[in-house]
Formats: sequence, structure tokens, C-alpha cells
Amino acid sequence: MKAKRFSALILIAAMVLGITACGGSKKETAEEPVQETAVEEEKEEVTEEETKEEEVAEEPAGETEEVPEEITQKELKNGFNEETNSTVTLGSFEFQVPNYAILNENNKTDTANHYLLETNSNNKATAMLLIVTGKLDGISTKEDFHSKYEDLLDSTLKGLDITDIQRNGNTFTGKADALEVNGKIDVLYNEADNTNAFFYMLQSENAVYDYSADYDKIIDSVVYKEAQEGESTDDLDPEFKEMMDSYEAFFDEYIAFMEKYKENPTDMSLLSELSDMLTKEAEMLKEMEGLDQSEMSAAELAYYLEVTGRIYEKLGKVAQF
Repeated sequence: MKAKRFSALILIAAMVLGITACGGSKKETAEEPVQETAVEEEKEEVTEEETKEEEVAEEPAGETEEVPEEITQKELKNGFNEETNSTVTLGSFEFQVPNYAILNENNKTDTANHYLLETNSNNKATAMLLIVTGKLDGISTKEDFHSKYEDLLDSTLKGLDITDIQRNGNTFTGKADALEVNGKIDVLYNEADNTNAFFYMLQSENAVYDYSADYDKIIDSVVYKEAQEGESTDDLDPEFKEMMDSYEAFFDEYIAFMEKYKENPTDMSLLSELSDMLTKEAEMLKEMEGLDQSEMSAAELAYYLEVTGRIYEKLGKVAQF
């Protein structure tokens, strides 16, 4: 919440309290005897002042400064309802998301979901939730995960566009675009398939609600799914698949051409294309075989071997022409 807006709310609250107090005093005055003396009124005022002084004296010094007033004024969002929540699965992690969370389709991938929890009048996010899943280098056991957990939290926060970060456990504060922000971050580990899930909630001082309680309920709802037998635990990169499919599509075209050429070896139109097709075939084979298999994931390597196996089988038939 902006400073001016927050100050205005405090002022309005004070005015409401003032009106209530005035209304109460008028009622009390109306019930008092008309003959009440000035001395009695003075005693009453002194008694009230003494009472206030005693209340102030009993209040521990500095107690009201421990928690910023902005945070105490914000109402906790309470929209987590199992009957209306959406059940989401990312990788081997299943969790529930409140129905007020809007999925940002433009930033959605097979391994990441980005939700808008609250927006302002300019349709800019004032609270958001991000979940990312995948494997991490150097973490292959539960022991690895626990030993590096704190470093994972710190390194993740350092990668965000936030300054003056102060972390305490899984909560943090900082600044973004000159606004005070706070949030929560958790990293989970599924031993079944050796993958991690990053849960990250951020809210700015402009947010009307505090989403911390609902965020904790989202984390508590996480279910760790078992790896399916015979199913790769790695996601196949869509770009890699598209590249391999393009290789196979070319060789299908090349083989179809060679079959035509075999049937009509004296066709001048086919003869004019033969040189180009042979040159392109050599280039495609060199490019395909030049891919570094050591950099492929298990799913990518499996698909690479599957596609190249089909290609070489087809080329073997062409060689018999």
C-alpha cells in the first residue's frame, strides 16, 4: 500500500474513532445530573488523565515498534478452500491453488506456472506466486538436498530482481521498483524421481491483502507423486523434439525422391534435383551426427536414438536400390 493511501486510511480510522468517542461522551453527559459542579468535572478529567498515564506506564517500551504498522493493518487472505481449489500437477509434484489465483498463460511452461494473486487498478501484479520444477546439478540424494537447502534459498533470491534482501528462514523482505516487498520461498525434493520444486510468493506494500497464510496452505497441500515405471523422469525439450522431427521429415522426403529416381533414372527433371538432394543429405547427416549426446537428457537421448534408428533403417533400404 502506498504511503499516502496508508496515511489516509489511518486518518479515516482516527476520525471514525473520534466520532465514536464523541458520541459516547455526549450520551454520558446527557445522563449526568445538571447540577454537576466544575470541581467534579475537573476531578473526573484528572482521573482520566491519571488513568491514561498509568496505561502508558504499564505498556512495555518499544513494543509497538517491533512489527511495522503496515503489516498489522493488512488482512490475511483466506481463500484456500479444498472444495473450490484447482488441483495442479507439475512434474512429480501435485498441489492445490485457490480459485482467485489467475494462471498467466503467457509464462506457462511444462515445468513452471506463474499465478497472479492480486493486481492493482493498472492491472499490474501486487502479489504473485511462481512454481518451477526440475532437476538440480549436484543433488541426487535426500542428503544432498538437505545439506544444500539454505544455499538453494539464498542463491534463488539472489537471482531475483530484488535489492536489500533480508531472509529469515523461508520468509524475506526487500525492495523492487522502489517499493517495499516481502514474501516466502520453499524448495521441495521428491526422492522418487530426484526432482525439485521451487515455490515462491511475492507481495508488495501496495497489496491489499497478506497472502502468507494461503501460501502456507498451498505448501501443505503438496503431494509427492511416484515415478511411473517405464516412464522417463525427464521432460523432452520441445525444441529438441522439433529438430529431430525435422531431420526425419527430410530423410522421408529424400527417400521418396530416390524411389522416384530409381523408377525413372533418365527423367531430366529428377536428374537436375539429384545433385542438390545428395548434397543436402550429406549435410543433414553431418549435422545430426554432430549432436553431443553427452549433453542430452535421458529423454532426449532416447528420442535421438529412436529417430536416428528409423532414419538409418530407411537409408539402408535406399542403398539397395
